[in-house]
Amino acid sequence: MGCPVRLLDHHDVPKNGEASASPFPQYRTVPRFRRRWNTPRMANVSMRMAEVIIALGVIGSVVSCIEMGSKVADRLEYYLSRTKSPPQVFVTLYDTLPLLNTTFEEIRDACNAGTLDLEAQKRLTKTVEGCHRLVTTLEDYLQECLPVEGDSFAHTMKKAVKSIRSEKTIGEIQRNLETCV
Repeated sequence: MGCPVRLLDHHDVPKNGEASASPFPQYRTVPRFRRRWNTPRMANVSMRMAEVIIALGVIGSVVSCIEMGSKVADRLEYYLSRTKSPPQVFVTLYDTLPLLNTTFEEIRDACNAGTLDLEAQKRLTKTVEGCHRLVTTLEDYLQECLPVEGDSFAHTMKKAVKSIRSEKTIGEIQRNLETCV
């Protein structure tokens, strides 16, 4: 670890003609700059920066939702292809996820094209983050409930019992996801 760096004020900076060598080499001088954020030009720049940050947040959340939704859909597809009579909540969920992914892709394309204004992006940020939380929770439940390839018979039966117990919760998540669409 080095010595702590102390930032000196502009009063501590040597003036013309004074010795510039500091008796304390661990200290460094940093001039104080005046900020001019109150000018119309800077206000416009800061507004554009806010729009870019919000757009990046929306796009990042949307891409994350698309990836997670595809992962959940793949897991459900595998489960439904191997099960003779799956619970209805899983079938309905499997039918809903492609519509949700399509909606998120349209939102992503609109953000990339710049057709959404700042207020719409702010509202979408909260909605998309809520949907992302729901999809993440759903993925966690499905990981506990749905068997994967290579699971033993006993492990598969244990997951089947868990899926019956959590069917109500998964149904609630599915209904909440339908309101996002």
